[in-house]
Amino acid sequence: MSSEEEPPIQIKVEVESEQDPINVNYNEVLERRILEQKNAKRDDTCCFSPTPKDYDCNYFCSGRFMIQSIPTVFVLGLLGYGLYVYLFLYCVLLLEGALADKIQGYAFSVTFSIAFVLTLVSYIRCIITNPGAIPDGFPSAITTEEGSLLEAFVGDKKPLMEKKKRTGEPRYCAKCEENKPDRCHHCSHCNRCVLKMDHHCPWVNNCVGWGNQKFFILFLFWGSVMCLFAALSLAPYIFMHFQDLLHGQLKDIQLLIGFLLYSLFGICLMLFAAMHFHLSCSNLTTIEQFAKNSLKRRRKVYDNIYDLGDKKENFTQVFGTSPLFWFIPIFTTPGDGLCWPTNDSFISNV
Repeated sequence: MSSEEEPPIQIKVEVESEQDPINVNYNEVLERRILEQKNAKRDDTCCFSPTPKDYDCNYFCSGRFMIQSIPTVFVLGLLGYGLYVYLFLYCVLLLEGALADKIQGYAFSVTFSIAFVLTLVSYIRCIITNPGAIPDGFPSAITTEEGSLLEAFVGDKKPLMEKKKRTGEPRYCAKCEENKPDRCHHCSHCNRCVLKMDHHCPWVNNCVGWGNQKFFILFLFWGSVMCLFAALSLAPYIFMHFQDLLHGQLKDIQLLIGFLLYSLFGICLMLFAAMHFHLSCSNLTTIEQFAKNSLKRRRKVYDNIYDLGDKKENFTQVFGTSPLFWFIPIFTTPGDGLCWPTNDSFISNV
């Protein structure tokens, strides 16, 4: 059957001039952008992506990937060793004692297991989740006749607010050869632009960005809860049998080593978790916090246009609007990673 081709979609874009609005053939622009991306030679292999076309089997079989995976293997090894020391040495030791010790052993086992599972799931999801990439069709260049196309693509939420300070033009990545949405930055490790990039973390072999920031913070939070709980519950036994532990059997020495590791990592993770919770409540990324500190040292004011004026509102930009799912490692981050709610009181200063 033959059918008539549908006419191309015409998008009317308003421009700030006395001339009539111009008509932009959006279909042609998107097709041209997709074709450019297919022909571009980009290395998107470091960070994981949910789409099959972004996977590179040669990279995952290469020595570079193996080397970069050493920190993640080390963390997983520490988690496994911690699980062994606490559950299979300490809790088993309690279960072999009197009734009170058995009850304590069961309670400790259940509590630790819950914290361990939440820590492990948060960590795995942070590793395998794509932090966010600039989508196909996002305009790669702005010409005079397509002057407002970038704002039209972003949608009716907000136009792009971040622009080059010297020229006032939209921010452009010369390496990826495309315009960058707000809060998007290029990662030199991954060789790609990441939406709402926070930082590149070698411990997860991935960037922390819009798509996996919640999982990263939950890993820090539940990891600190697990380590501090294990250290505090181990402390009475360690102090009571300290002399015996120094001259005891192998498993007793491992309890002492486990206590020291749990104490050290518990404090470190707690401090990092507190820092990132503070950044979330201020609606700042680590990169934006560095920029703020840099301006502060030069006695200049940093206007955080993404600070909505309420800590809870800022917090929901990462963890979602439902408190029921805030501390569960499932994706609840709102938006699309391209445009963000802003505080109108700061916009005039951007």
